[in-house]
Amino acid sequence: MKTILLITTLVVLLSCFTSCNYDSYLLPQNEELLASSEMLQTNETGLKSAEILPGSMCEPVWIPLLHKDQLEVGAMILSNSQSQLFIELKGNDQFEIESIQLWAGNKFSLLPANKNDQPLPGQFPYKMAKQDAYHLIIDQNMIGPNYYFPEGKKLYIIAHAEAIDKQTGEKKSAWSCGQLLNTKSGASYTEYYPCIPTGGGGCFPHLAFCGPESNGNYYFDNTLEENTQHITADNEELIGSVRYEEGKIIFNFSQDWSFFGNTPIASLFGCDTPGGELTELESGPLEQLYDDFYITSAYYPYYVIQLNVQYCTTSN
Repeated sequence: MKTILLITTLVVLLSCFTSCNYDSYLLPQNEELLASSEMLQTNETGLKSAEILPGSMCEPVWIPLLHKDQLEVGAMILSNSQSQLFIELKGNDQFEIESIQLWAGNKFSLLPANKNDQPLPGQFPYKMAKQDAYHLIIDQNMIGPNYYFPEGKKLYIIAHAEAIDKQTGEKKSAWSCGQLLNTKSGASYTEYYPCIPTGGGGCFPHLAFCGPESNGNYYFDNTLEENTQHITADNEELIGSVRYEEGKIIFNFSQDWSFFGNTPIASLFGCDTPGGELTELESGPLEQLYDDFYITSAYYPYYVIQLNVQYCTTSN
């Protein structure tokens, strides 16, 4: 068994040494993680004192913590339940982890960064120091607006660690293995796809917006000759298209997405220019023709449209 684990570990490390682009590394469940019955309590937002229950967890995913993309100083171990993300960070035989800063989210627009898009670990929401191992529990509502683990949608984790060589005392800065954020930064991010021990599935509500984004707002541009534009969910996923034809605003959704609730059109405004004065509009009832849905509305050069939608899945 030890030989198998050693071979598996070497394969994982070799993959990260050659390239940090990966889908995920799945290893046999880590007994130490599952045996850890108490989470360390801290006053940081989103950290809790709780128990990890083996029956409610997926198989852990191991991610190396790397200094300059080649020297491993420890590992980040990931798992999740129906509604929580479990993270452990720890050193190895050569290094101990002095401190960690971590961010987890489903879109990079939520990442603390400077004007040059360089991450700011000091502003990451999860910070801990002087522990033998670092344990975090993050609720799904801390990942992003309307984020649900049972959807199985990927999330991003950026873990920064300060490590100390146990023999020499030399300090090393490390990041969780993954893809570089950008060419100007040595920071890398890890992609994680939650799994659900019970199989997952269900329908999950979201807000959606029509047209391209401009200064934090979405405007459907009705001045274009070819005016078919994207519908974007609040998780930044493109979920369908919208267009204007002969007094009708027409919506078409990708597979697994649809309108939700008694007020599918959450809000509808017209304006002459992006950023201009908004006029609230009345719309006719939502009607369906084949795969399209449509409402009638007065013509405006631009619209601001918010939709109540849902994503439905039977399993991960």
